[in-house]
Amino acid sequence: MSLDPSPYSFLNYLALHGRLYSFVNKRNASTSRQEFIEYYRWVAGRLKTLRFSEVVNDVIPFSPSYSREGA
Repeated sequence: MSLDPSPYSFLNYLALHGRLYSFVNKRNASTSRQEFIEYYRWVAGRLKTLRFSEVVNDVIPFSPSYSREGA
């Protein structure tokens, strides 16, 4: 199995925490709310530009022609 190219994917999270194969081999591919909470915290701790409790005055969307290289 190859890992997702995003370092923030749920599959990469599971692999880094030694839980990927047990997750893949489960009969149902669901996860608990607690595990997703842990995953969200893990991702949030790695996003250096993420801020909580900040006032947002404006949101500027990406260009509609935006595309990821290699996609």
